[in-house]
Amino acid sequence: MPRLALSALLLLIAFSPSCRNDPADKARLRLHNSGYAFSVDDFLRAASDGRESILRDFITAGMRPDVTDASGTSAVSRASSAGHGHLVTLLINQGAAPAVSGPKGGPILLAAAASGDLDAVSALIRAGADPAWLDPDGWSALATAAQHGHAPIIAALAPIAPNQLDRALKIAALEGHTAAIAALLDAGADPIAPTSDGRSALMFAAEHGRNDAATLLLLRGAIPTALDLQSLSAADHADQNGHDALAITLRQAAPPLPANSLPTPASAPPPWPGLPASSLAAAAAQFSSITISPRSWPFSLTSVAPDNSSASFLLADSPEPLTFSSGDAVGISGWIIDSITHRLVPLRPGSDRLTDLSEVRLRRDDNPNRLLAVRGCLVQSPEWSATIRIGNHPDPLSLHSGDQFDAAGIPVRIAAILPSALILANSATSEQLSVPATR
Repeated sequence: MPRLALSALLLLIAFSPSCRNDPADKARLRLHNSGYAFSVDDFLRAASDGRESILRDFITAGMRPDVTDASGTSAVSRASSAGHGHLVTLLINQGAAPAVSGPKGGPILLAAAASGDLDAVSALIRAGADPAWLDPDGWSALATAAQHGHAPIIAALAPIAPNQLDRALKIAALEGHTAAIAALLDAGADPIAPTSDGRSALMFAAEHGRNDAATLLLLRGAIPTALDLQSLSAADHADQNGHDALAITLRQAAPPLPANSLPTPASAPPPWPGLPASSLAAAAAQFSSITISPRSWPFSLTSVAPDNSSASFLLADSPEPLTFSSGDAVGISGWIIDSITHRLVPLRPGSDRLTDLSEVRLRRDDNPNRLLAVRGCLVQSPEWSATIRIGNHPDPLSLHSGDQFDAAGIPVRIAAILPSALILANSATSEQLSVPATR
């Protein structure tokens, strides 16, 4: 019998009434009528297309759920990449779990994280996919979700991949995904953690001109005065890449440095008693310890009027928020409101959900050049405070930039406080000296 005639006869037998009572044969008939051949390639095509009924017919007709094509691609992988979480769950429940467990599930989990489908990610993790798996370039599922700005997936992965949070934060900052940044910070990412070359998440945001990301990072504790191993700040990174407005914002958020100060710990003089001979060195020799920490404030911003006419602050000694306008002093803190800006931005492009990045700028009544940017609901100051112990005196001095005190008969002024050093100035002369913190 000719081969073509034999194939036709077999097809006729398969579709004869006596065979149509078999569920597998019925499923194959439906596949044929839907334009699908009973092949691995068409099985994977159905997974990519999101065709649940077709996938069920393939499985009923005898296709193994964990089958792969010549390149090793599975239907679970195709469904994950296309963001069909319900199909991932279906395939795993039908027996594809071994294909996604352990390290082998890593690439599939990365594909699901990139697609943004939370159901797919959750199903893969339940089936044993390893969230700690890294591809040859060092990418994890959490980093991939951060790159694409998928905050719900970040929230699901963060508790089981805590050691990846800081790197993911820098990726989200580089891409400018504010919702992802917020999710990572909420999960415990460190806003000031540096890379091996000293760059922070704020520096990545600044380098790529991500204004909203930089603003959010400042709100959540990023330090604009931090320097990388090239002695560059976030503002410097913004400058070098042509983001002039962002560079100005970052410098306004940072405490001013004296023009002739030494800005990096590497350039600071060695700890006493080996300081160079000078009147300030004699004063610094009296210090038994210097501790530097972020400055705290006696008030917090609770709301900003949409017309920029007023802002409400909760003072440390007030049970209810108090409303102030431009020019008003905020309680007895010494800060005067300079400007008020109401601002809401989308959590992500095109999103209807907004985050409050309103801003109030204040100046000290004793120094009009000192501005403090206040964003969101909390006062987040880039300034640092220093605690100095002088000799064996039982009471330490708590100091901020601009404060003055006497040491060894010398009028000392705190010209600036860096994360790792103090810039001292002699109030009677032009002398300045950088002294490193002891811890």
